[in-house]
Amino acid sequence: QAGPVPVARVSMKALDRVGLGSNALASSEPTMTLKAKLKVEKITVSNVVAMLPGSDPVLKDEYVGIGAHLDHLGIQNGVVFPGADDDGSGSTALVEVATAFAKNSVKPKRSILFMAFFGEEMGLLGSQYLTDHPPIDLKKMVAELQMDMVGRDSDGIQNGDPKRVDKGSETRDVMRLVGSKRISTELDRIIQEQNAVTGFTFRYDAEDVYSRSDHYNFAKRGIPIAFFFDGFHPDYHQPTDTIEKINWDKLTRTAKLAYLSAFEVATRSAAPIKDVPQTPSGGDR
Repeated sequence: QAGPVPVARVSMKALDRVGLGSNALASSEPTMTLKAKLKVEKITVSNVVAMLPGSDPVLKDEYVGIGAHLDHLGIQNGVVFPGADDDGSGSTALVEVATAFAKNSVKPKRSILFMAFFGEEMGLLGSQYLTDHPPIDLKKMVAELQMDMVGRDSDGIQNGDPKRVDKGSETRDVMRLVGSKRISTELDRIIQEQNAVTGFTFRYDAEDVYSRSDHYNFAKRGIPIAFFFDGFHPDYHQPTDTIEKINWDKLTRTAKLAYLSAFEVATRSAAPIKDVPQTPSGGDR
């Protein structure tokens, strides 16, 4: 549920009027009964899920998931929030990855599950629903790759930390890998190997956003994940996150990297080994 909620604030002037003044600060915690009318509108939205069956008669019952989210902040007070990077870039890359798999005459041994989630901005709701009501046996999902904000160059303070400041001119080849070593270090090595084609400089300095995209609901279930993330920029969650600012080369390379990594995981005889105890944690949304 999203929308404005009334907030009550008691000023010192109001306290003076009722004879409390500064004494109220030293008293026990105040109590208040507040009545308000809220208009609640329920809407129904949908995830979009597609599957490419694997070619191996046994391994086709295992899955590699690839995800992105469709929603953004919409229209607020008459202002449009386009969300070109968050997550128009990831959902575009997802379609390109699916297209590449469909066009390749060589099919992977394992099945591929393409997942476009809704409700990410409201608390990972789409992926939560999918993992609570999975269309497949999640115990058979060997990895999940997430693309969320993959079309910009990180610029400015990163996640509110003044010690982490990027310059956009220096991050054109930078891609952050989040969570790729938390459950399976082998998955991280696979992605590193495929990056020989795409040439990114990987950074692992964004683990504070580990819980902030849809991969997290899979990680909580012990599924190895990797979250491709370009980093923060001044247009994050602003009306200025527009398509004109997209770095199409970075978006294309990310889609290629996700495709190559997913194909490799889906084609190997053995799934990535879970060699790290599951300890999902991370920053707040």
